[in-house]
Amino acid sequence: MDAIGQLLSCMRTTEYSVFRNAQIKRYPNGSAVVTVFDRNIIRAPGFEAVGVQTPPELSEEAAEASGTPEDEKRKEAANLARSKRRAKAAVYDIAMATDFSIFATFTVSPDKVGDRMDDAEVFRHLQDWLDNNVRRHGLAYVLVPEYHKRGGLHFHALINDALPMKNSGTLVFPGGRPRLCLNPKRAHELIARGAQVVYNIPGWSFGFSTGIKLYGERAAAINYVTKYITKSEKKIGGRWYYSGGELKRPQVETCWLDFGEASWLGECFEITELGAKGVRLELDKEDVYETLEKLRGTARPVRDRDREEMG
Repeated sequence: MDAIGQLLSCMRTTEYSVFRNAQIKRYPNGSAVVTVFDRNIIRAPGFEAVGVQTPPELSEEAAEASGTPEDEKRKEAANLARSKRRAKAAVYDIAMATDFSIFATFTVSPDKVGDRMDDAEVFRHLQDWLDNNVRRHGLAYVLVPEYHKRGGLHFHALINDALPMKNSGTLVFPGGRPRLCLNPKRAHELIARGAQVVYNIPGWSFGFSTGIKLYGERAAAINYVTKYITKSEKKIGGRWYYSGGELKRPQVETCWLDFGEASWLGECFEITELGAKGVRLELDKEDVYETLEKLRGTARPVRDRDREEMG
């Protein structure tokens, strides 16, 4: 056997050497997202290049190939849920790692676009505008489309401060409705009480636009944007979300953490196509070290007998 063959043979090792049950994503602000599963389904870095494959009993393809025709709806629902889950995680990663400062909404007016009910035409104008501002102004963005109840698209986005904005004269309290306030003294008083200025983005010429500076918990604003992925019944324009510009990603590591301990700290979810349960924990900077030490304390590779004991 030649050297390459020997290397590949050594790397084709057991599930417990190649796969982990936990993933830690660390963001620039010191926060982290920790996902822990009750079985080893996360591939450790470095194995992809030598052809290590997911064990057959863990592969999504194998799970989807099994079953009877009556299972098709269940499989389709599982596929949709998995696709949305991945998209939401990707948006969260981009938004937590990139220096976004504005929550923006863009609408499309019928007198600004030939046919605002034509998704292809709307996306053509949108993509041209986004690409132009990325090149000329350094725009960075992540954007989720949504249909109006009466049809037509609008867009929710997180962007950096690359675009000029204009005070609209409107203020809004967190969770409240926008209020027009043209009296400077009164506006100052409301801002002191926590109201946010609603800006317009003059460069968006295809409809109305609003921009609000991010405040409070950053994760809350991101989760607000990703909820539109949850609400959507299908991909819009072929994607769940759109992104561009100079974007960053979190640092990722894999390890073994105690699923039983983690399940006390967060709400469990199921990945039915893999027969696995998981827990996703969003940790503030102050909680990362203590929580990870607790989860690492009794962690070990998850074997079948461990899963039976977990129930």
